[in-house]
Amino acid sequence: LVSCSNPNSGAIDITVIGGNPPFTFNWSNGAITEDISNLTAGNYSFTVTDNFGCIATSSITLLTPVSPTISVSSQDIQCFGIDDGAIDITVNGGLPNYTYSWSNGATTEDISGLSVGTYLVNVTDSLGCTSSDSATISNNTTPISLSFTVTDESIPGANDGAINLTVSGGFLPYSFSWSNGATTEDISSITGGIYY
Repeated sequence: LVSCSNPNSGAIDITVIGGNPPFTFNWSNGAITEDISNLTAGNYSFTVTDNFGCIATSSITLLTPVSPTISVSSQDIQCFGIDDGAIDITVNGGLPNYTYSWSNGATTEDISGLSVGTYLVNVTDSLGCTSSDSATISNNTTPISLSFTVTDESIPGANDGAINLTVSGGFLPYSFSWSNGATTEDISSITGGIYY
């Protein structure tokens, strides 16, 4: 293959087996050496003639390199006030190994711990072929807000107190963990005290 970074980087190395040396070489691009280099993509034919005039012909095609393709998957910020966005890319095509250059300075395939914004990635393969793509991290979260309605015990020791909790913001579903071990949104049949 020809390199994307140098379109004249193709080369063809042939080995002659049999016949009677010395050999002469005639290439379609005018070269008369056994091997040729500094080639662009394309088809090259050649003729090899041995010392007795016996001839062999063949052709070789140098392929044009194909840039890698990028598939992008992103995760928006999940928790209000926390930079937990992430971008996961999948690269196909081109010639591995790939190198990665992100607009935030990262050089890994995937990035995480992201704040709101648009992130651009350049992927370069082993032939210097580069592709680019981008993803935008959004913040659609709102802070979790709590409000309580408290019912005190009717008399000390009655164990008939209750706390009714109302939650808004964040993302459903919610999970609950009370200081008394309860895991429901609301708690009842409780004594006087501090609950959190």
